[in-house]
Amino acid sequence: MRLTSLIVLFLATASTFAQSFQQASTLPNGGGPVHVDFLTPTTGFAVQNTWAYKTTNGGQSWQTISQEQFGGAYTYTAACMPDSTHIYLGKNSGGRLRYTKNGTQWSELQVGINEGIRSIDFVDTTYGFMLLSGNSGSVNTVHMMRTRDGGSSWTDAYTFPIRGYDAKLEVVSPRQLLAWYQSMVYCSTDSGKTWTRSDSFDVNINQVRMFDAARGMLVGRTGLVAYTTDSGKTFSRIPLNIGYNITDFVFLGPAQALALTVSQNESTLRSTSDTGRTWTTLATGNFLNRIDYNSSNDVWFFGTNNNLFRLNTALGVQEEEHLLPLYPNPASDLLHVPLPTWTRNLCVYDLQGRLMLHLKPDSEAASSTLHLADWPAGLYQMVISGEGRQQTQRFIKK
Repeated sequence: MRLTSLIVLFLATASTFAQSFQQASTLPNGGGPVHVDFLTPTTGFAVQNTWAYKTTNGGQSWQTISQEQFGGAYTYTAACMPDSTHIYLGKNSGGRLRYTKNGTQWSELQVGINEGIRSIDFVDTTYGFMLLSGNSGSVNTVHMMRTRDGGSSWTDAYTFPIRGYDAKLEVVSPRQLLAWYQSMVYCSTDSGKTWTRSDSFDVNINQVRMFDAARGMLVGRTGLVAYTTDSGKTFSRIPLNIGYNITDFVFLGPAQALALTVSQNESTLRSTSDTGRTWTTLATGNFLNRIDYNSSNDVWFFGTNNNLFRLNTALGVQEEEHLLPLYPNPASDLLHVPLPTWTRNLCVYDLQGRLMLHLKPDSEAASSTLHLADWPAGLYQMVISGEGRQQTQRFIKK
């Protein structure tokens, strides 16, 4: 699961939406984007087909940083480490993984299984997972691999009892994983050592996302919507009499989401505030085909003709006025942070806007302790967010 802030969006009027939703930039080369990930509010990466791009101005413009190294195979998925030190690109065939630390020098690794890499996700700087399966033209075994050394080596941890292509993975926590393939969802509670089939449907699943460790939703063809409240062990389908395919979505709160739907070659952006039971149309056109989000209040939409659109979701965020009792402040080694019950993300930035730390505390955690011994002395800004609320506070590292 990508590490992002979850911001509740209130679209009170059409004019508010129009002012917030705008074309942000155009990528230099052809082909629809596969993935975008922002490490800070200004620095991010995007990949499409054989190309990789970098922005340093919040997506206003993009620089091509890699193309020729990929040798014809196109990029299918991408992931960034939680501390933003490495970027990983999974290729669509041959078990090939490309990675970089600075975006200029790339290395390639063959992970040991000759299939396409469909999903990559890291829990921390050492522990990560990937899912591999065949291409659309082949029907091959689905594998899950695991790394314990930051992606330097990978081991085959599990072989699914299915054969197919385009399997996907959602990492909820170090122990809790979800995988889906066509119409089936699988759940693991032991870091992928064993899996059980959670559910199956009569149509294909397009996307599965978790809001927190317990609550999540999946969407698919012909209006498939189902939700879980038990960490993906079971899903409850919502009966919807709609003919469009829901291709992708992002959570904006525990019951709020934005989704892209496709019907008769026309894409539509829709919103829900009741976990998919009802949907409101926000915009219609043939320009949207994918959705993603970052940690600076922006939802990104990938469109045709290499266009990227951005929707700023800062509108409607309830900023908490009271200060948290951080202690000690100033701090030299350890900083104790009491966490509000609504906390889903804890981010720390330096004065240059660089992301120093991003945590997703356990929903039961009442506090968190930050280890600052190796941090440079200075002033830092902490942002705690979740369920449409946000707390911003500064502290000093001595």
